[in-house]
Amino acid sequence: MKNIYSIFFFLFFTFTVSAQDTLTFMYYNILNYSVTNYSNTHDLKRIIQYIRPDVFAINEISSDTSSQHILNYVMNADSVSSYKKADFTDGPDTDNMLFYNSDKLSLYSQDTIQTDLRIINEYLLYYNNSVYINLHDTVFFYVYIAHLKANSGTENELSRYQEILRFKSHLNEIPNRKNIFFGGDFNFYDSTEPGFVELLSHGNYQMNDPLDSIGNWHDNSFYAHLHTQSTRNRQFGGGATGGLDDRFDFILVSNDLIQGSHQLRYIQGTYKAFGNDGNHLNDSITALPLAPCIPNSITYCLYNMSDHLPVIMKTYLNFDASIHPIGNNIDDEPFRLFPNPSSGNIIFSVDKENLCKGELEIFSSDCQFHKTFYLEPGKNSRQLFSLDNLKSGVYFARIIICEKVFIKKIVIIR
Repeated sequence: MKNIYSIFFFLFFTFTVSAQDTLTFMYYNILNYSVTNYSNTHDLKRIIQYIRPDVFAINEISSDTSSQHILNYVMNADSVSSYKKADFTDGPDTDNMLFYNSDKLSLYSQDTIQTDLRIINEYLLYYNNSVYINLHDTVFFYVYIAHLKANSGTENELSRYQEILRFKSHLNEIPNRKNIFFGGDFNFYDSTEPGFVELLSHGNYQMNDPLDSIGNWHDNSFYAHLHTQSTRNRQFGGGATGGLDDRFDFILVSNDLIQGSHQLRYIQGTYKAFGNDGNHLNDSITALPLAPCIPNSITYCLYNMSDHLPVIMKTYLNFDASIHPIGNNIDDEPFRLFPNPSSGNIIFSVDKENLCKGELEIFSSDCQFHKTFYLEPGKNSRQLFSLDNLKSGVYFARIIICEKVFIKKIVIIR
């Protein structure tokens, strides 16, 4: 009997794992990237190889030649060949570009939003897992890249506000957009700026700051861990100086990405100003001691590459439609397991009308048994179970309720 279960779980796991994945997003102002500067290529390549983003969105690229150079010598360097890029759009100022991991993603379409200063780029991508596409559908998401008007002062704040109004107007042209990422170098000094307020508070598509960090970011020690400019205290290669004191670079997301309501969810705790340890306010990132969270060599690459730090975040793809009970309809599930992904604790809840005992068994993807939990019958039956002994990874729950068997996937992220 044990061998039969092992074969069954192996076949089930092999099929369903393909419908689960994570995506890493990275936005970066790369400071007028030059193909003639070999050190820029080397530094950016080291950063990319360390982070390995699935979606890489950049500001301040000057030509398609530069974007092709990045694709060939940064993204697809050293035996990597999976990255592709979008078509280049030449605007009136420096431009944006998108690179993506084609092992996971495909580019469905792209568009531009005209503003008085720079183009805002739109890219619609989808998860390209062939098994899932053939059997069901896939998840689409929008990636927008913007570089808003720089500098402080009322006039510049108004310019940024007008750019945001144009962006929001574009969103409203198509109802029911899902999974929206809006990021780039926004040049906001604090959360009271009209452009930022417009993004988070008004219209049909209200964006979210995944960190929920509302305040005056400029030169504020409380937000030191969020600052993305400037990496430097002295001038070289252009850009700003003065050390880290501004949160100019953002990734904002639509409500459904926070809630996970459309198969893609922001993973709590993964958003960060990459390379910022919170201890370099008004200082260069190379001031000792260096940030302990990344290799010293990467800190120096960030310092040399740009006057900005990149912002990164991870999302979790969860195709619930492919996870269903054995011999039952998914709509008939008399239980809930949440949160999922989980950091170590999970709630097993049985529908209030259920009168059967709930049995929950946890297995890893190699069919190793880990733990059994029981939930006694009764109204509003629910219990918090600890999975602290499990490492990060994909696990499977076998639930038995009233002699019906259900299989669900659980992801543990530490």
